[in-house]
Amino acid sequence: MSVLPRPAASGRGLVLRTWPTGETSVIASVLTAEHGLLRLMAKGARQTRSRLRPLVQPGRVAELEFSLDPARELQYLRGGGLVLDPLAGRATLERTAYLLAALEIVDRCRPGDGHEAGLFALCQDYVQVLSCADAGREAALYYAFEVALLDLQGVRPLLEA
Repeated sequence: MSVLPRPAASGRGLVLRTWPTGETSVIASVLTAEHGLLRLMAKGARQTRSRLRPLVQPGRVAELEFSLDPARELQYLRGGGLVLDPLAGRATLERTAYLLAALEIVDRCRPGDGHEAGLFALCQDYVQVLSCADAGREAALYYAFEVALLDLQGVRPLLEA
């Protein structure tokens, strides 16, 4: 057993999706600007009083502290603070559906090749705008996000009209 502390990192992240594991833990897929896509194990995050529970809800932007060992595929979430919850106080069905749809397409079609910083910035902007958008504007914001995501990937369609 080593007496050296595990390597640690911190940064802002957007939770794309989560999976329950064990009795009380969660694995979260998190997009960060500095480290790209990470899989973080949040021990005990499904417990009601867990300090990690608010950090691992899909769509939330948080300042995260986590282990960072390049030899491991799964890192450990140590703590952090919530920055933005796009559904706080305004969780309508439409807003929730468009938020989850955006998170799903980002999780499935990340551009890679060093574009994670641009992807994170795009996603963070979308979540911020969606969180304060007027009711009924969710669809237009989502389609604009999709076009921007295609543009980031280099396959933006030509839209004449």
